[in-house]
Amino acid sequence: MKKLFTSILLLTIALSSCSESEERTEGSMETSSEDEVENSDVTPETNDTEPVEEEIQSKYAYDQDWEMIKEAIINQDISGLGAWAGNDAFDAELFIEMAQEDWVLDALKNTSYDDLEVEEMDSGVFLVFYADITGVDAEGDEYGSSMTLYMSQGDPNLMVEYFIAAG
Repeated sequence: MKKLFTSILLLTIALSSCSESEERTEGSMETSSEDEVENSDVTPETNDTEPVEEEIQSKYAYDQDWEMIKEAIINQDISGLGAWAGNDAFDAELFIEMAQEDWVLDALKNTSYDDLEVEEMDSGVFLVFYADITGVDAEGDEYGSSMTLYMSQGDPNLMVEYFIAAG
């Protein structure tokens, strides 16, 4: 019985010793990974490249909108222009038909977003594209025609609201 008791005691000590060894190993692994995290916070990695500043971009790209509106008019893209309509009353087909005069197309091609005029009215503030032509006919009579397109600065894009054609 003494041998059995001694064997059990030795087995218990052996198991206990193995268990402590595993706990130390796991503990040291946890400690080392915690040390790595702490060390990485304390010692930043060195990077030879210069930090790049992020460019802040506006959600408004009215200048690009204007270029796409012009392209739709020049290419006679009725649905393309209609997509920019700010209301159901805007007739893209009629505007494109009337804007196919050389003097209107030339003015469109030569007008940048910065060239658009700002006009304040009772109904709001509009960006205005304006084209006109004047001259004298063969009989000596003066003539003139103009085309005006009114746009509003919507959120987040330009909206074509209405136009006036005269002449």
